[in-house]
Amino acid sequence: MSLNKNTGHYQGILLKVLILGLITFHFVPLLISAFYSQPTSVDDYCYADTVQKFGMFEAMNMYYTKVTGRYLSTFLQHILNPLSYGKEFNVGFKVLPVVFLMAMVGAVIMLLKQVFESKAAVTGAALIFVTVFASQIPSISEGLYWFASVVVHWLGFVLFFVNCAFLLKLNSLQKLSISTHIIAIVSVLLAAGASEPAFLSFVMLCFAVVAFQFVKYRKVNKSVLLLTGVSLIGVALIKFSSSNMGKQNIALSELDFNLLIQVFVEIASFAKNFISWYLGGAVVLYILYFGNNIRANKLFNVPIWYVLLVWFGVVYFNHFIGVVGVGGSAPRVWNGIYLYFLTGLFFVISVAWNRFGVALQPIVAVKIGVVAIALLASLKTDTLLVYKDVKHGTFTKYTNEIEERLAVLNSEDDGLTLPLIQNKPHSLFFYDMNVNPHGQWSKCLGDYYGKHQVTFEEN
Repeated sequence: MSLNKNTGHYQGILLKVLILGLITFHFVPLLISAFYSQPTSVDDYCYADTVQKFGMFEAMNMYYTKVTGRYLSTFLQHILNPLSYGKEFNVGFKVLPVVFLMAMVGAVIMLLKQVFESKAAVTGAALIFVTVFASQIPSISEGLYWFASVVVHWLGFVLFFVNCAFLLKLNSLQKLSISTHIIAIVSVLLAAGASEPAFLSFVMLCFAVVAFQFVKYRKVNKSVLLLTGVSLIGVALIKFSSSNMGKQNIALSELDFNLLIQVFVEIASFAKNFISWYLGGAVVLYILYFGNNIRANKLFNVPIWYVLLVWFGVVYFNHFIGVVGVGGSAPRVWNGIYLYFLTGLFFVISVAWNRFGVALQPIVAVKIGVVAIALLASLKTDTLLVYKDVKHGTFTKYTNEIEERLAVLNSEDDGLTLPLIQNKPHSLFFYDMNVNPHGQWSKCLGDYYGKHQVTFEEN
């Protein structure tokens, strides 16, 4: 008996160590990349340049009324931009990725707490979910380390999970306080001003819940109906902002059937890149830890065809918005598609297990085996590329190049021609500044450093 207890004890310790190792293996590179993060995007300089020229609030007003109707993102792109406060505050670019990474983990935990009861398991599941996302994201550089993008797209992801948590909370049978409703309403309205694709994805989920409740029960939860109504106000704020009206008219004029088919084909051809042995291991772990809870959870008692339809609708809609709004399949667009693919995948699996799954009594040794397989499989993810950058000194070389560039920009010389970046860390580099020397982006960089003209060497 004592031997069995000791064996079980040591197996439990080994399992925790392996899970911690799996999470740490992916989180450490994210923190390493943040340590070397630098101001390298020209549009980050444009936001800061308008602050220098017009002041903080006038700059925000100009961008909101003339460039984009994203009121929350516009506010944050100016108020949180380290460059807005001077060149000496560049250390902020190293702090913000960590803040937004932790915000993502917190948002997923907030959502999972509305689904499952085990606090420890929920925290571990949230960390693993974020590592699966971050380690295989189509472009981590455009996701977490490009400031102008993180306060639009990554923030949109965070608010998507937060609002989904509120949707589930308001849909529960327990009586909730007025303050909870107010916070949920504020969160939804903030999300409307962050990222259009992320917010409109949440709106689609609201309508999916309302439609399901109406068809099945002939009535809709009043709190859910309230949140859906608030989300429509958010849609109106997006649609009727002065800076968005012209863009929407142009986008709608370019719609045709071929474009609709193109979006579908591109998703189908890219879907295989979303699947991996690491993701498979994470799915099995999810079932092992939450399988019995899933079987008894009424949240997952919905028709699987309905969930599949909503899942495809959200993924398709995100790529459609990206093609029409961004003008192509930008990596930051695929980041969102991958996130909703992952989220939908786990929900579909939950619905399927609720319907067809069996009761589980997984022994610790099985869990150890699955975690070990997942850890080995994760060695083939993009995370390994970051470790290779560390091994080859790419981060240090990249930092030296950026610092040399900044030294030239801070000099008294004018009419500068800067060399292009040669060392390109996988997690930090997404494009260099060799833009049109007479364009707005190049002008922003020159104006920020008080130069008449800044150009870059040709490729």
